[in-house]
Amino acid sequence: MTQVELANKIGYPEETTKEIIQGKGHINPEISLQLEQVLGISATFWNNSEKRYRDFYLNRRDKKN
Repeated sequence: MTQVELANKIGYPEETTKEIIQGKGHINPEISLQLEQVLGISATFWNNSEKRYRDFYLNRRDKKN
C-alpha cells in the first residue's frame, strides 16, 4: 500500500500520513483507531509504539545536550 492509498483509507491528508511514516508526525488516538480499522493492527499497539518512539527520541535528544 502506498502512502497515498493509506492516507485515503485512514481519511487524513497525504502530508500528515507522510509525516507520521517519517517519524515527524504524531499518532494520536484517533489516527490509531483508523490504522486499526485499515491495517488490522490494534490501536493499543499504535498508541504504545508512539509513546515508546517519543520517549526514545526525547531521551536521545536530552543525551546530546
